[in-house]
Amino acid sequence: MRFDDNKLTGSGNSALDLWVFEVGPLVEATFVDISKDGVTWSSVGKVAGSTAGIDIDAFGFGPADQFAFIRLTDDPNAESIPGPSEGSDIDAVGAISTVLTPVPEPGTFLLVGIGLAVLAVWGRRKTNNREED
Repeated sequence: MRFDDNKLTGSGNSALDLWVFEVGPLVEATFVDISKDGVTWSSVGKVAGSTAGIDIDAFGFGPADQFAFIRLTDDPNAESIPGPSEGSDIDAVGAISTVLTPVPEPGTFLLVGIGLAVLAVWGRRKTNNREED
């Protein structure tokens, strides 16, 4: 899963930063990985199923670390019931320790574009004036 506006961070203490809610007829384990870029992943352990939390600070991360991605992987060695409910049944994920990452408003992009166009025209005029001298 990916976070767009908020990023998962460590809390700076031993509080649980991330919760995984697993439901279904069996309580099944799930491996949890986090990533800043969706390419390089760091394991932050395994939740045993049901509702379980993880303190990512315990894995060397803190408030300065910002993660945009969480990957949940079913534990293939865990007991499961064959059928439509086989494997972990993730109902929800709660990122408790987060930081809001500012997203520019669409009008900001328009203003930047106009500013760049004005600078380009101004630069061409200066270049043309130098060539005429």
